[in-house]
Amino acid sequence: MKKIGIFGGTFNPVHSEHVKLASLAVEKLNLDKLFIIPTFISPHKKESVASAEDRLNMLKLAFSEMDKIEVSDYEIKNGGESFTFITVEHFKSVYPDSELYLICGLDMLNDFKRWRFPERILKVCSLCAFGREDYAFDDNVKDYFLKNFHKGYTLLDYNGKKVSSTRIRVYSALGLSIENMTDDKVATYIKNKDLYKGNKYFEYAKSVLPEKRLKHTAEVVIKASSKIRELSLDYEKVYNEISDEKRQHLLTKMIPNVYMLSKDINGNYIIQ
Repeated sequence: MKKIGIFGGTFNPVHSEHVKLASLAVEKLNLDKLFIIPTFISPHKKESVASAEDRLNMLKLAFSEMDKIEVSDYEIKNGGESFTFITVEHFKSVYPDSELYLICGLDMLNDFKRWRFPERILKVCSLCAFGREDYAFDDNVKDYFLKNFHKGYTLLDYNGKKVSSTRIRVYSALGLSIENMTDDKVATYIKNKDLYKGNKYFEYAKSVLPEKRLKHTAEVVIKASSKIRELSLDYEKVYNEISDEKRQHLLTKMIPNVYMLSKDINGNYIIQ
């Protein structure tokens, strides 16, 4: 019986840990084929994303030389919100005599009970999860699975490094190096297409802060983004609830030797 793996996600963008995780999944589960499937619209993530075409292209670059791994545009072609239960049932219909394995991270495992029709997912495939260096796992999840789904999951022996798509986007927006965070071809693609250009506040920070302070700023933004996801808040709503006056106040506190900011006729901040 063939073993087929499914590894889905927004991949906004694909990073080095995605590639390592996929490779290890093929090895540890002895998979005959692993499909990498980018979402069209993720029901789990509220932040804006690069286009489906760009995310698909970056995945193809990252996995172009990897055996047994294929990038699939199934969810992109379907359009709309991408629900896992539909995807796994589709692949089960295509490979009815194969064992299906759904690959995910521990963060997804913690949230699995809130997915659409989780029992249908577990009916057609086995769940396998990898860890991540900066993520704390809830030990009660296993008991929840057994009690509610009457089925467990497999924890794969790998603890990923502190790399994330959020980190790449924030570092890119602040003009910081993303070396070693993703494939060189992907990094070049991001730079050439200016995929994750920051807004005017990022541009202003880039213009006045030294690299060390920019990295600190990046880590603050990454931490805040993580908290927004944890609380299931809307990124745009959180951002828009901060007034321009409040942003100006925060910038004057954050950036030394800046006493007053004002806007030019184009709405950009300038130093006075």
